[in-house]
Amino acid sequence: DDGQGRSDRLVYIPMATTTVRTTLPSKTVEFAEDRSADERNANILFANIVITSPSVDLDPKHLPLVLVLMQPKPSSNAESSSERHALISRLLPKAHVKFSMHEPVIRIALPPVEKSAGDDDFDLIISSISSVSLEVESSHSAVGELHYSLASTFRVQTHHLYYQTSSA
Repeated sequence: DDGQGRSDRLVYIPMATTTVRTTLPSKTVEFAEDRSADERNANILFANIVITSPSVDLDPKHLPLVLVLMQPKPSSNAESSSERHALISRLLPKAHVKFSMHEPVIRIALPPVEKSAGDDDFDLIISSISSVSLEVESSHSAVGELHYSLASTFRVQTHHLYYQTSSA
């Protein structure tokens, strides 16, 4: 909503499927100060997230909104960062997360280059990908006190970037 009663759809996600299995709530209740890596790895998270045919449609008038969304949020430092780091390090689960997105597209509308175009016409920059996938595995290391290892694989298949004029 632009604040003046007019709304635009910037992001459209027709289908998203998520499967999550975790022991995080029960293992957090069992939280103990000094636990071995095996005990910390007993806290498990398996997740599979699939998003099908998402689209992002941007206009030049959306630029201020996108810039505001990209601004970092100020953080409050109630706890010291080392205490927070130690707590988070103990609660992190052994994880296996798969994320995939099928046929995402980003369309950016631009004013038409051709002078003969009508008022409702526009040119487009289109970015289309057949699929994007990210797989992340993590676990607590037995070496060292609070070492946490993370491995990831990122794949992009068939990316097309093209410009479409209003006369095409």
